Amino acid sequence: MRNLKIALGQMRVIPGQPSINFATLSAMVKAAKSQKVDLVVFPELCITGYLIGDQFLDNEWVDFAVSFNEKIKALSEGIILVWGNVWTLGANPSISNNDSRLAKLNAALIAYNGQYLKRSNGVFPGVYPKRLFPNYRIFDDQRYFLPGREFEEKLNLKVKSFLDPLVVEYKGETIRFGLEVCEDMWDAAYGFSPSSEYLKQGVDLLINISASPWTLDKEKSRQEQIKKHAKVPFIFVNKVGADNNGKNIVLFEGGSMVYNSQGELTLLANDHAESELLIANLQDKQVIKPNPKKLYAMLKKAIEYVDEQLFQKKVPWIVGLSGGIDSAVSTALLTEVIGKDRIYAYSLPTPYNSEQSKQNAREVAKNLGVHFEEIPIQKVVDAFSQLQPHADLLTQENIQARVRGSILMNLAAEKKGVVLNNGNKIEIALGYTTLYGDTIGALAPLGDLTKMQINTLALWINEQHQRPIIPTNLIAVMVKGVPEYPFKPTAELKTNQVDPMKWGYHDWLIHELLSFPSLAPERILKMYITQSFPNEIKPMLSFYGLHKPQAFIEDLEWVLSLWNRSYFKRVQMPPNIIVSKGAFGYDYREAQMTYEKTALYLQLKKKILGE
Repeated sequence: MRNLKIALGQMRVIPGQPSINFATLSAMVKAAKSQKVDLVVFPELCITGYLIGDQFLDNEWVDFAVSFNEKIKALSEGIILVWGNVWTLGANPSISNNDSRLAKLNAALIAYNGQYLKRSNGVFPGVYPKRLFPNYRIFDDQRYFLPGREFEEKLNLKVKSFLDPLVVEYKGETIRFGLEVCEDMWDAAYGFSPSSEYLKQGVDLLINISASPWTLDKEKSRQEQIKKHAKVPFIFVNKVGADNNGKNIVLFEGGSMVYNSQGELTLLANDHAESELLIANLQDKQVIKPNPKKLYAMLKKAIEYVDEQLFQKKVPWIVGLSGGIDSAVSTALLTEVIGKDRIYAYSLPTPYNSEQSKQNAREVAKNLGVHFEEIPIQKVVDAFSQLQPHADLLTQENIQARVRGSILMNLAAEKKGVVLNNGNKIEIALGYTTLYGDTIGALAPLGDLTKMQINTLALWINEQHQRPIIPTNLIAVMVKGVPEYPFKPTAELKTNQVDPMKWGYHDWLIHELLSFPSLAPERILKMYITQSFPNEIKPMLSFYGLHKPQAFIEDLEWVLSLWNRSYFKRVQMPPNIIVSKGAFGYDYREAQMTYEKTALYLQLKKKILGE
């Protein structure tokens, strides 16, 4: 096969906006043609967006989205185009999805010179339906689309008909393409490999178009999958942008790439969610270095997309600056993304707030240059307390949080803005929040981050600005493997209060329990029995006294109990940005029920306690 000049069309896809997405694609095609590119590849569902919910059940809207396929095909004069979009047979009553609705395919399409490429078996020129459907985490392909294998059955086609290569005669050569869509290359658990089948058919080029969400270290597993299949040149194109499912902001970072037939990475687009048309010869080598602070970059990109897509970069953002690290970091991230002018920060102290925390809030606001006001709230708290003179201590504490929430929401209403939520994953997991107090807001940018990750972000922010934007007394220092805070994290709702979390250890524990596949506390008990905890966790176990069997069990069951009792709070939290392999919301899906310990759990517990 000749050394094709290719373009990776790593385009930003705006969910639910076919016309805008088509315009983006068209502009990239025009740019590619001007540079005499032979082949341009665009991502999965690049016209509709990937996570658009039940919009896919609106047949008229789907027909509208499908109509863009003909427009894209018309752009293929003199150039080979590959793109992803929904595809249907039209109103064919004999073919339906498994829910009896209109049969829809999540398809890859390929055209050249205004015509769809053909297969030797004559089956549906130019179309490849996604074959392997993820049915885990945030993915709902099965709800909306018909898998390629079932589509073949419904049409009484020969099995693997759509895996017959698509062929083009191009500049005196015959090129045989194998098209895939995203999950088709993640084939280990399916008992069938589209890539392997294509290789048996003698394809010259494998192309995988994807809407592959970003989580920490996803690029490593992605590259492993591609390398496994790269017996011929393998082109992978991912979209950029942010989708959401109502409870999670899902970021797509790009990272489009090419591997050669020796399994070597030869071409890599940016992986920080920037749109890019990367042009190179197929045999070229052009690999950028990975970003060591990718978490930092991706959180800012997600905030940018939310501010643009949901609020048109116009609304004021209201932030409660408590004087703690969480609100400091979330405010800093927001300011770096949208600038200072639309940010209004408020310190809402009571007599329980120390002078240090009030000074921290003032310092952060000054460092960032945002609008700032300190509004003491004790008179409002007292007014509420007079209505409940017999309220217990916890209720009195929650009144303070709810007063703050109410004031922030009122300020947002006055300014026609939205509130930024400052909650972190550990607090959310344990229900260390107050409904209608610190659970309010339009976005929880730190909602899938542990306290230790927020600590790292604080260091990066200060490093980026070359000065302490985040007060250093808020940043933990590791002492003999244990995080120590100069100014201990506290809600400051009563005298001398400090957070009850065992920072560092609980960060790890909750992350471990949530990481896909999720929960399974038996796994933690087995680690204790075999002493197979990660090395960085062992000093924390000793420091917190959890090397003692009784203390270890009591702490684990404290976490599980609070976790189980707090779902009704979590379900009312604002959307978070998915960072991990187990985010609260629509990633780790919960039901409100009482958790029953398994027989194995009880057996392992007895073994630990020596009973």
